[in-house]
Amino acid sequence: EKFLEKKSRFHLTILDEKGATFSSMAFSKQIEKIQGGSHSEWIIVISGAKGFDEPLKKRANLLLSLSPLTFPHEMAVVVLCEQLFRGFSILNRHPYHNE
Repeated sequence: EKFLEKKSRFHLTILDEKGATFSSMAFSKQIEKIQGGSHSEWIIVISGAKGFDEPLKKRANLLLSLSPLTFPHEMAVVVLCEQLFRGFSILNRHPYHNE
């Protein structure tokens, strides 16, 4: 957490069960917003089983929920990676996403 206090040039996204949910199209717009912002880096973190403490959650720029369901961490990583790929595909007008 001391690392997070010192560094302010990054956008911090925390996966949290109470976070915001997005459709794939809305998530692509969120990606675009983050890319166009003033942050030079984007850090996305998944917590342990006990979650993160409140000061860290308050530091986050975005609390993100992938689903109201609970996933094992390994599956959450896969789902997150696929949604990032889908979001960037939408932004680049690649036909991967059908809507």
